[in-house]
Amino acid sequence: MVNKIFAASLAMPLIVLAPSQSKAEGVTAAPSIASDVPAATGTLIAQSSTVDQLIQENRELKLRLERLEKYAGLNPKAPEPLLPKKGFFVQGDLGYQYRDTAGENGNTVTSFQGGFYGSTGIGVRVNKNFRFSAEYSNLSSNVNMVSSPNDTTRNYPGFGAIVLNEYTANAYYDLDGFGYQKRWRPYVGVGVGTVKSSIIQLNNTQARSFNVPNANGETWAPLVTFEGGMNYLVSKNTEVYLGAKYALGSELLFLNTSFGNLLPQSARNWILKTGIRYTF
Repeated sequence: MVNKIFAASLAMPLIVLAPSQSKAEGVTAAPSIASDVPAATGTLIAQSSTVDQLIQENRELKLRLERLEKYAGLNPKAPEPLLPKKGFFVQGDLGYQYRDTAGENGNTVTSFQGGFYGSTGIGVRVNKNFRFSAEYSNLSSNVNMVSSPNDTTRNYPGFGAIVLNEYTANAYYDLDGFGYQKRWRPYVGVGVGTVKSSIIQLNNTQARSFNVPNANGETWAPLVTFEGGMNYLVSKNTEVYLGAKYALGSELLFLNTSFGNLLPQSARNWILKTGIRYTF
């Protein structure tokens, strides 16, 4: 551009005023175009330098902000959610269970101490939300007291234990997660199956005073379970969890025990458990 302006200035006629004429007519000679070229070039160079400086300052500011976000933990890019792996899994639970009192024919009520809960299972996860399993659970409760619901004076310390072996098919729904990488995932579940109830050396102080032998026996009944809790994804293969479960067995019938035929109304257990699940 400078070259074109310079060439144009050379092609234009040069007007020269005599000194006397300038003074007489009071006319001041106009500066030539050639004399303006350095000024125009200087302006363009100054503008270009200012733009480059602003761009460089913007880059430096962006780098400072990125470093600040990194060290302050303010990086706006959220980590990718961690999802559980699909496929076959195994799991195991341990916990504490409490069995509600069991009424028998409206004549006696047996209360229990809190006891052991353990479970193991195999299953399959079909997607991030749904999984299915087959589980075996063992619940053991020592007898606390045998009493009469109508006569509070007839409360006799009990002996022995009741052991429940539960076999269930279960369906679970894991909600979408929250927290870091969505690792915390609440869940709900339901199960149906059967329970084997075993009476082991059951007795009470009143019956023993009459030399009534300890009662033993076993029976089976339908069972339904309801549960809910929280999963935590340690990795895509491994989950740990904490949950609560309610197991409801229907009416039980024990035939030909030393106390005769026993008919507890149901087996109702409240369970707190924790466990681990591994998906292959």
